[in-house]
Amino acid sequence: LVQASKPPRRQVEKPDLFSMGFTLKPAAKQTYAYTGAKRSVAGPSKAIFVKIGLLVIVALLAVGAGYFFHLRNAEQQYTKNYMRALYTMKVGTDLSLGTCAKVSAEWKTSMDAGQKYAPHISAEDEARLNSVKDTTDKFMLALNEPPKKFIASKEKLANLYGIFIKAHDLAVAPSGSLPGFTDSASKSQNDFNVSIQELKGSLPPELSDELKIAKAKYKGLKDI
Repeated sequence: LVQASKPPRRQVEKPDLFSMGFTLKPAAKQTYAYTGAKRSVAGPSKAIFVKIGLLVIVALLAVGAGYFFHLRNAEQQYTKNYMRALYTMKVGTDLSLGTCAKVSAEWKTSMDAGQKYAPHISAEDEARLNSVKDTTDKFMLALNEPPKKFIASKEKLANLYGIFIKAHDLAVAPSGSLPGFTDSASKSQNDFNVSIQELKGSLPPELSDELKIAKAKYKGLKDI
């Protein structure tokens, strides 16, 4: 029997770990930086800015409206006090000149009778005149700071007040001679009439409208 010959066993050479032609490179060192936990917070949206803007606009409009109404109320109060002052001046001047006329009549009667006369008025008349003056002074004090549109009218009212005071003083303390006293009273009447016409011409629409209301309310102003 012919034995089949086995192929020769191939000898596999074991690699020489120390003679292999390569070098071992160290692995690249990885570094890690701690950045903390990320917050997923979205920035303010446009809607928020729009709402804030609207709130600011509303607030400004509210402040502006409040200021406007404040000015409007102040003007309305001023026009009312203006007419009250004008009314008391008119009534007070008429009362003063009426008192002067009474003093003049008594004075002339005494002189015609050959009697000495010391011009004077009664305590009642003086108290009435002083009461009107005190009331006028209070209204004038309330008009010390007029709105710009009423400054010219305030100056005219101040001029009228000066004539009112002269007539008041003339009535409360009559003096001098009868002709001089009578002439002073007549001049006060003329000056008052001229001054009040100048005042009417200086009134802005707001005061002119208030004067119409006052003339219907106060009898003493109907002939102005």
